Amino acid sequence: MKKKLSLLLALVMMLTTVFASFPVAAEEKAAPKKHEIIVLHTNDVHARVRADEREKAMGYGKIKAYKDELVKEGKTVLMLDAGDTFHGTTFATISRGDSIVKLLNEVGYDYMAPGNHDYNYGYQRLVELTKQGKFKTLASNVVTEQGKRDFLENDIKEVDGVKIGFFGLSTPETYYKSHPSNTKGIVIAEPIEVAKQEVAALKAKGADFIIGIGHLGIDESTKESERSEGVLKAVPGIDLFIDGHSHTAIPTGKIVGSSLLVQTGAHSNNLGKVTLTFDGNKIEDKKAELISYEAMSLVKPDEKIEAIEKEVDETNKPFLEKIVGKTLVELEGRREFNRKQETNLGNLVTDAMREVSKADIAITNGGGIRETIAKGDVTMGEVLTSFPFTNFTVTVDLTGKEVIAALENGVKAAPELAGAFCQVSGLTFKYDDTQKAGERVFDVMVAGKPIDLEKTYKVATNDFIAGGGDQYDVFKGKTVTGQYELLSETLAKYIAAKKEVNAQVEGRITVAKKDAKAEEAKGFEDIKGMWAEEFIKYAVEKGYFSGLTKTKFGPNNSVTRAMVVAVLGRYEKVEKTEEKVEFTDVTGTEYYAPYLKWAKDNKIVAGYEDGSFKPNKEITRAELAAVMTRYLRDYKKMEVKGEAPVFSDDAKLPAWAKTDIYDCVKLGIIKGFKDTAKNDGTMFYDPTGYALRSQLATIFYNLDHAK
Repeated sequence: MKKKLSLLLALVMMLTTVFASFPVAAEEKAAPKKHEIIVLHTNDVHARVRADEREKAMGYGKIKAYKDELVKEGKTVLMLDAGDTFHGTTFATISRGDSIVKLLNEVGYDYMAPGNHDYNYGYQRLVELTKQGKFKTLASNVVTEQGKRDFLENDIKEVDGVKIGFFGLSTPETYYKSHPSNTKGIVIAEPIEVAKQEVAALKAKGADFIIGIGHLGIDESTKESERSEGVLKAVPGIDLFIDGHSHTAIPTGKIVGSSLLVQTGAHSNNLGKVTLTFDGNKIEDKKAELISYEAMSLVKPDEKIEAIEKEVDETNKPFLEKIVGKTLVELEGRREFNRKQETNLGNLVTDAMREVSKADIAITNGGGIRETIAKGDVTMGEVLTSFPFTNFTVTVDLTGKEVIAALENGVKAAPELAGAFCQVSGLTFKYDDTQKAGERVFDVMVAGKPIDLEKTYKVATNDFIAGGGDQYDVFKGKTVTGQYELLSETLAKYIAAKKEVNAQVEGRITVAKKDAKAEEAKGFEDIKGMWAEEFIKYAVEKGYFSGLTKTKFGPNNSVTRAMVVAVLGRYEKVEKTEEKVEFTDVTGTEYYAPYLKWAKDNKIVAGYEDGSFKPNKEITRAELAAVMTRYLRDYKKMEVKGEAPVFSDDAKLPAWAKTDIYDCVKLGIIKGFKDTAKNDGTMFYDPTGYALRSQLATIFYNLDHAK
């Protein structure tokens, strides 16, 4: 058997790839016998405890078998973990991490540093779990608000005559990448200063070689001072840094300063291996490599690990059979529905995501819904069968324009089935599947109001989509502002809180034909790329405006008095009347004439002393503010509140229009211009300048989106 395992180990060695190394000069003295210390490391396993072909996870059984064979061959082995270990699948969550501790103890880990998801059961539970471990837990930058340390600050372990110093760092992102309540009462200090202190302390204790274990990562969305590379650039003296958090596979390690930075990726897809060669107690060489799932394919999992896994499975059975609540209707989980249309299960899960995260909007991919839940009692096992993937609920910030881009991605393949098809909460929208991809979505409403293209919305999704999965590229690279439990847990808790659910298809997603106005808005060649493009398209699609021609809107054309009356009438949906208004220059056949009587009768506009209306007279920005204020404040009775704006050209505002201009700004429909001459954020109004069609379109966009 030993010979067979040795052959398998040799095969693994052959299948692993190149390594990074660099020499460290030895002192000029008689060289003691050279020796090697092997560091095996994992990170972000997220409770992928078993070998799994689909996920390319090797699991702890193979990791232990590999480690044990090295030890049998006489190798000195250290086993380290860089966090996100105790949470991630029901194997872990049912026992709130106990099952994982049993496996780590059996594998024989020496040290670990907690990741943000290790706090998911709460801080005190993390402390309990680490006390159960035979390994030591390092979190040098974590203390309670009272200054108490529940984890080791640093440690020295003498290995084959070499004093190896260890310290650990948790990411400050834990504050928002675990539920905020999980970090209540603790302080997670900035890593760089803490690392400097720990290196100095370990050197003072006589450390020959220093290993940092950190759940920091190298993701560029993390600020540099909290990334592992940032720490290593700022803190000399760290010989080896075992990293996690960003799920980055670094095949042969990365040299940062004099440090070797390593990380395995995630989900036990790889096992990290660092070979340290010492001349006595002086480091001579460091080599890093990743042992892949494929390279471990012939390694038989350790029997003791498998026995623990079977024991946990038996223990978990009652949990899986536990009734979490009741559904009064069958919850639709079939792929042929969730991948092409709104479903009641899609609505239910996105409602749950939105509630747990307090988001404005929730979006998930229909492909993540895998099975129907029958009417009646709902078990935890059924929830997990419907949502088998270990995806977490997360939040990111998106503008209204970016939300629409996400929806466009969700329906781009319709009417064909697609896993990316979006299920939503907090909004409704329509799409035309006869239009080309990217131009299908329209009439998007958030909380019953038209979506604001410039407003930032808090959007709940799953971490797969947040990473750009299913080609949701608009999410990719966005900072995750909040992380919550598994999607399956989110849904189970939501059902449990409601006790009974009666999810329905509500018309959140509707297939419809874009009307002619929407088509017209796409054809204007003179608005492409300009600041008001989306506002103009919106106003035209709503029917407030028409173009000058099929390809020309005239965004920089001046606005006339007639045009303002017509747009107001369309906006107000005034019933057209043939009753003539007595103005000497209006015949009654003009395009604006049906709205003019309404505007005059309600004192929104007035004529001149000579009895004329002067419909083609260009209107100034001051005059436009007066008309809009009479419409909103006096006719619509909208409340005007807030502080008066300050414009750099206040002295030029005409006395008769000053209050109206201020009120329009307070109502949120008119803004000034940035005073580029001052370049300090000051605004000016330009009251005598003529109002433009682009500006009027923007006013009506703002009006629809005013709070």
